[in-house]
Amino acid sequence: MSVIVNDSGSGIPPEERALIFERFFRGANKKYGIRGLGLGLPLNKMIAQSIKGNLYLVEGTEIGTCFKLLLVKEG
Repeated sequence: MSVIVNDSGSGIPPEERALIFERFFRGANKKYGIRGLGLGLPLNKMIAQSIKGNLYLVEGTEIGTCFKLLLVKEG
């Protein structure tokens, strides 16, 4: 089973896409203007992996971002 989440925000620059699941990483555009610790995506990925799933970045363009949450059905 999978869940796809899309937004229409400013997207993720190509040079930052490999880093978004790193703890405490905050994009250059968000470091000073938006509050947060940079733990949201890493925590969500760890939670998904703890139940044998995963969280993936599908696409991060200038017109939005798309994530896929993969959940494994047991039984």
